[in-house]
Amino acid sequence: MADPVAAINELDRCINQLGFVGALVDNHVDQNFYDASAYDPFWSKLVDLDVPIYIHPTFPSELMKEALYTGGGLDANPAAETSIGTFGLGWHSSTANSLLRLLGAGVFDRHKDLKVIIGHTGETLPIMFERIDRISTFWVTGRNFSDVMRNNVWITTSGMFDIPSLKNVQSWMPIDRIMLSVDYPYSQNALARTYQSQIAQAGVLSPNDLQNFACRNAQKLLFNRKRPTML
Repeated sequence: MADPVAAINELDRCINQLGFVGALVDNHVDQNFYDASAYDPFWSKLVDLDVPIYIHPTFPSELMKEALYTGGGLDANPAAETSIGTFGLGWHSSTANSLLRLLGAGVFDRHKDLKVIIGHTGETLPIMFERIDRISTFWVTGRNFSDVMRNNVWITTSGMFDIPSLKNVQSWMPIDRIMLSVDYPYSQNALARTYQSQIAQAGVLSPNDLQNFACRNAQKLLFNRKRPTML
């Protein structure tokens, strides 16, 4: 992703030659968040291929670490530095930032059929959904936040197995945009199985919605196009 042209070529190879059903990329490359005009051909290619891209968290750059996640009292607790900057919060908010930058840069206006997946039950965005949608009217010149979220974005649970976060994302997103994900090997498959049982027992999702959440939504999103014949 550091080279938009190389990214397009690799995307085309993976989809048309190797039979991939989408792509997954880090949410930035050394603070490059892919919202510059140089990436417009890459987003266009995704739309032309009709496949989604999963924007996944990655580690903060050195400048990001220096500004936000090191120094002060944290110097005495390296484990806290690492966790706050990555899986504890930092890389989730960074991925939310990536999506909002694409929105603010008009990427979803120029590429109206772009399909984006984000994980970890929305990378902090659902809890801020109403506020972002209301305040974004000051800085969004085209389609608004809620329209993009509900028509261009799919959310996976990706290692989060709690009922409150599921209820929260349900409050804002259509159920056909929410998908179960394990985040294996960092989380185990058994946790996802238990989670589905808890959802069923609590009546959070109807049996049909639970089946959609567990597999059908992903099947519809990822296997909706003819795949190349493999030799």
